[in-house]
Parts: sequence; C-alpha cells; structure tokens
Amino acid sequence: NTDLMSATKDASKHVSFKIVSTAVENGNVLRIGSLADGERQVYQYATPAVDTALTSIAILVTPELVADERKKALSDFRNEVGDIALGFMLEKGDVFTVTAEALTGSSIAVGNIVELQAGTKLKVVSSLTSGSTKVGSVIAIENGKYRIRVSD
Repeated sequence: NTDLMSATKDASKHVSFKIVSTAVENGNVLRIGSLADGERQVYQYATPAVDTALTSIAILVTPELVADERKKALSDFRNEVGDIALGFMLEKGDVFTVTAEALTGSSIAVGNIVELQAGTKLKVVSSLTSGSTKVGSVIAIENGKYRIRVSD
C-alpha cells in the first residue's frame, strides 16, 4: 500500500528499472543507478548495501497485473527478468505497507527500526545497526501487514 507516499502524487519520484538478472517482488528495494544504455527513462539498478544513501533507494510498486491465466492470485506476481518495473523514491514522512515477504527480522513489533541490508529486502531490528542506513520505523501491524513511516 503506497497511498501515503509522496510519489503517488509527484511523478518526479517515480523510477523505472529493467529487471535483468533475477525476479524481484514488489515491496523490495533497489539502489538507483544511471540511465540504462540507450534509454531515456529506464534506470540501471543494484542491490542496496547496508550504507546506501536513502536518496538512492526506490521501493518496487509495479501494478500487479498477472498475464498468465494459470496464476490467479496477486501473490503470484513478480517483477520478472525482462520486465520494466516501477519504483517509488522514498521521502521523509512517507508511509507504506508491506507484507512479511519484503522484510527480514524476527519478532517484528511496532516501534522497531527498519534499515537497509545487503539485499533487496528491508531489515527490521530493535535498534539501529552501526553503519546501516535507517529507512524508518514500524508504526502499525494490521492483518499480517507492516506499516512503515520513512524517517531521516
């Protein structure tokens, strides 16, 4: 759920990526690179490092359209290799909701810190890991979904 993110109203916060090596699920994050060769609006990406600047991170939010008729559930959706995926850049004060599949960490609770790790999933910890980039905090848990507010 991204309805409380600035990118829902400000298209300058949108970034498109061509998925090149492995499928990536919505709710995961990518590090924004330079424009892809020959492209005007599609960017290269990399897996975030623990200390990647928050201004270089986008959360994947591609509309979940499943073309394969054998796959009926939204949980079947992936940003597959070759797809153009949509990402939203994170802004202080943004609020988004993800499922547990987009997070790592055990015993996630309201008030926990959300930080980057060397991977596309966000990491939830009780206290900020030294040298890592803080994304925000868990502000609510609703029906197995985690609401996160972006901070600086």
